[in-house]
Amino acid sequence: MKKVTKLSLVALMALGTAAYAEEVKKDAGLKVSGKVTAWYQTMAHGGVSADKGLFIYDDVYGNDWANVGAMLRVSGAASDHVDIGVALQGVTTMGTENFLASAETASGAYPSTTGLQSLSGSAGFPFWLHELHFTYKVGNTHVKFGRQELDTPLVFTEAWNSTANSFEAAVLTNTDLPATTIEALWIAKGNGAGDTLHSAPQVFGTEAGYSTFMAYNLDGDATGYSPLDSNDSKGGMFAVGVKNKTLSFMPITAYYYSAPDAVQAYWTQGDLSLKDMIGMDVSAQGIIAGIAPQGKVDTYLKADNGGDKAGTATGFTHAVAGKVAANIAGVALRVALSKTTAGNIPVANMGTNYKKTKLPTASIFNDGMVAAQPNTFAMLIGAGYKVAGINIGASYGSYTIGTNSGFDQINTNVGGPASMGYIVQQKIGAATTMSEIDVSVSTKIQEFSIAAHYINLSNTYVPGGTAASYGTFGNNVVRIVVSESF
Repeated sequence: MKKVTKLSLVALMALGTAAYAEEVKKDAGLKVSGKVTAWYQTMAHGGVSADKGLFIYDDVYGNDWANVGAMLRVSGAASDHVDIGVALQGVTTMGTENFLASAETASGAYPSTTGLQSLSGSAGFPFWLHELHFTYKVGNTHVKFGRQELDTPLVFTEAWNSTANSFEAAVLTNTDLPATTIEALWIAKGNGAGDTLHSAPQVFGTEAGYSTFMAYNLDGDATGYSPLDSNDSKGGMFAVGVKNKTLSFMPITAYYYSAPDAVQAYWTQGDLSLKDMIGMDVSAQGIIAGIAPQGKVDTYLKADNGGDKAGTATGFTHAVAGKVAANIAGVALRVALSKTTAGNIPVANMGTNYKKTKLPTASIFNDGMVAAQPNTFAMLIGAGYKVAGINIGASYGSYTIGTNSGFDQINTNVGGPASMGYIVQQKIGAATTMSEIDVSVSTKIQEFSIAAHYINLSNTYVPGGTAASYGTFGNNVVRIVVSESF
């Protein structure tokens, strides 16, 4: 009888939740949406004799990752002037840590009564509020306040994983000027990075715990264990952006960012479409950007408190990038080049400690951790084609990482794999060239989106390898993602 009662309660709760969701859908002002994602990745390391290879459970080197993430979102108009949005994010291993994957794609921690705990199969189904925001609208001015996703060139939400990161922010948007959107942001917190300056990028782009944005624990930089105090950098970032479409064939974007105690950055971009001019689907993109330490972080680096370079210089890492793309007989082609100068900080997503980058030379793995690193020259060529409802894509990327002499580079010393390019270059003590080949196949079956990626990395960092093997061997990776949106 006890089991029946429990089953009945669960059934009633499920029916009640479904009925409530249906009622919300019926409300003309609100919309229910969501997404469920199953994410799996397996890796084979070259030069590691004990490596078990692809698709084989390995609890020694952690070659396999898996998670199932689910997001439920309710959004819409609460009144004539107010919109609301709430999103609940959950993630679980579904028991895969026992036979399929020894690591998780949702790296980090989740809030609990005993503090921050690592995600694990025994943790049940951890969840958190991914979004909770209000938008007040007056004419052409909107103010969005609360926990939300962001999409700017150097601070953005990464949604490539089973979970996505978000921010606690206030965003003012105005469109009074013709063909112009002006955006002003205050970013207070995020869940894509910790507070240790020299820590590795958040490899999987999200944590469940939210910390003060760009506040670095300079006292406990090596461990991150000491509490934030007056000796550490204060958090929070201001940003302003302008998007202008006066020339409809060439929109221009410009952003400036400042976290007074940590970094300042800029991004300018032009996108040119020649389709209406020459009758062919040809486009080009140009980017000039840069990022530099300032305030207490700048002082900290100059004093070489990171401990790995005497007489540390500080300054902007500038980036110049360009891309040309064309669609010829149904084949999408692209070629991209980028060059960054020597400096302290990658030209990449500050929201995830510089994991992903919007530079057009990024590959799946050689992303912000390589393509956007200081003193790096990158090249990417790619092609895509759709046949019988199946998208097929392939690309080749080449990345030459220079020595970056005299600069103490952040996000490199604690944790792994840190900057793959930095580790390889430092271990061999000279400039090095890494490459990546990506082959992707994706399709949609009913409501399910299915994607499979094969990734070949050469001359790279090999987890489990010796220092002598860095820059000599490579990795082979297979990633499979199945998702359903509603």
